[in-house]
Formats: sequence, structure tokens, C-alpha cells
Amino acid sequence: MWVDGPNRTPGQVDPETRSLCARLLADTYSRHTMAGQRLVTELDGVNRAAELTARILAVVGEPDSSDIHAVADLLASQAADATKVVVPGAGHNVNLERPEEFRQLLTEFLAGQ
Repeated sequence: MWVDGPNRTPGQVDPETRSLCARLLADTYSRHTMAGQRLVTELDGVNRAAELTARILAVVGEPDSSDIHAVADLLASQAADATKVVVPGAGHNVNLERPEEFRQLLTEFLAGQ
């Protein structure tokens, strides 16, 4: 789901990216569950976006799931200084699928500080 997303088939995603993400997920899951930790802790963040004061760059892939776009939209509309950027053709892992585009976006964002 996090790699292919709801709008693409596995064949539309680079096999190396899919393999890397599978290894990263398995590693993260095994490290955290072995330590007895929960993977996600909800702290009511959705209702606290307006409290964010740091500059935020929310980069999302165009075919990513609607809930991810909704969170990026929430940040862009409620946080003090947030921008949403949509990368066409990239899924949830924009940094892995479009590393050069992601690097450029991040470089421009950081240079604007």
C-alpha cells in the first residue's frame, strides 16, 4: 500500500524501490515489535495542526492515497507556514521514486529559510 498506493499496480513501480521498501518495513517492524514498542502512537495530531509554527514542506505523490493528501492539505491550510507540493507520477515514497525531484524541492525549501 505504501509503495504502490491505491492507484497503481505493482508493475507500475520500480522493482528495486518495492524491494527496498519491503526490507525497510520488515526491519522497522522487527526492531520495534521486538523491543515491545507500538509502531504508532496517536497524540491527536490531526486536531493540533494549527499549533505548528515551524516551516513545513509536505511533499506528496500525485497517486498517493486520499488520506495522505488530506493530511497534507490540512497542514497547508492550518499550520502557520506550510506548503503542499504534489509530484506527478510518484507514490507515497517520493524521495525513493523521484530522488532528484525530491532533492531539488528540499534544497529550495531549505534555502528559503
